[in-house]
Amino acid sequence: MLRLAKLAPPKRKSLQVAEILLDKLRRGELDAGAKLPSERELAEAMEVSRAVVREALNSLQMAGVVERRVGSGNYIRKDLDAALLAPGPINHDLDAGVNIVEAIEARHALDLAVTKLALENSQPADIEMMQSVIGEMREALDGNHRRHYLELTLQFHVVVARAGGNSVLERLVVELIDLVRPHVWLIERNYTDDISEESFCIHKAMADGIERRDEKMALEAVALHYREYPSLQR
Repeated sequence: MLRLAKLAPPKRKSLQVAEILLDKLRRGELDAGAKLPSERELAEAMEVSRAVVREALNSLQMAGVVERRVGSGNYIRKDLDAALLAPGPINHDLDAGVNIVEAIEARHALDLAVTKLALENSQPADIEMMQSVIGEMREALDGNHRRHYLELTLQFHVVVARAGGNSVLERLVVELIDLVRPHVWLIERNYTDDISEESFCIHKAMADGIERRDEKMALEAVALHYREYPSLQR
């Protein structure tokens, strides 16, 4: 009997772009500390959209290969560990990074919707639960338990979704968070004390904005959270 193997799923374009840049780094065409071409230039050269390039660069940043300098552009990290470029470790990190980046993009739109609903529909018990999680997040940071802190941030977003009162949106939020949960280790690796504090302040502003029925405060916090996602800032 003829044995046939299943076809491997096609690679996402962002992963292909990331792998091309990694290959150039391995071949010595890119050096540690080198500035990368702009997103527009990369997109034109590879005939993909800028969104695909941005996703690839974000996944490389998550993997510890690229650093973003505000107002300057994207650079190969100066302190890049050569061992990181070995096919096994970097592929694992890239896969995790792409999953996180894609989930972040989807969660941005979703969190705006559920936050608006929470502003309208949340009850005192919902507010109490939000602030309780915020309190636990503060305790986790003060105790330097970053992994636990990150798990609590995921829980916080589920609580906000539940407060909105729409079960369909709540399920979608849970599903997206479940995509991120196995890769929390990679987010944790990129966290510093400053990033942790900024993340906490943003989440607290979301909770306080919902409690005060202050739409501007709550939605600006959501926008800030995803415009410069804490683990992708530096």
